[in-house]
Amino acid sequence: MPYGRITRAIFDPSKYDAMMAVAKSIDFSGWSGLRLLTVTRVAEDTVLVTAGYENKAAADANVENAKASLGKIADFMTEEPLVREVEVIWGFDGDQSMTPGYMRHVFVDFDSSKYDALMSYFDTTTERFRGVPGLIRVRLGRILENRMVSIAVYDNKASSDAGQENLRAIMSGMTEFVTGDYNIREGPIVLHHDLR
Repeated sequence: MPYGRITRAIFDPSKYDAMMAVAKSIDFSGWSGLRLLTVTRVAEDTVLVTAGYENKAAADANVENAKASLGKIADFMTEEPLVREVEVIWGFDGDQSMTPGYMRHVFVDFDSSKYDALMSYFDTTTERFRGVPGLIRVRLGRILENRMVSIAVYDNKASSDAGQENLRAIMSGMTEFVTGDYNIREGPIVLHHDLR
């Protein structure tokens, strides 16, 4: 089963360009099982690094690589990075020919006793994603027993904004499963590696 890690890094905004120069120099080609790596700037001082792996074993095999890479930008960070493990439990692929330019992460708590019903609900949403202009992919991941994240990748912010009506319709069908507020983190993709 596909697996991921989302790392939140908070940094000194005055050092952003220098940090990104270092980040862009990191070679990910030797990371066995790494399929995608995307850095999204979600606030002036915050990036989310989303890494997608073939499976949990590949993610675990690259822990030291990830630590070494984060070590290269440690001088720019203002606090320890926060790493979240993500078991990918559902996905949709849109137009893969487009270049990723914008990413939206939606974090939410859910009633874990209704997990099977939630997955059945998501199986009914596939058609809603078809034909959404600019949508490249969507992944649903389980972070904790009762917390999940939806990650949507678009070609640009305008497409992401236009896709929100569709997303709101899907989220309205989740009310019986959700136990907290949605935490949305979004922004432009500032670094993207597709290693598939």
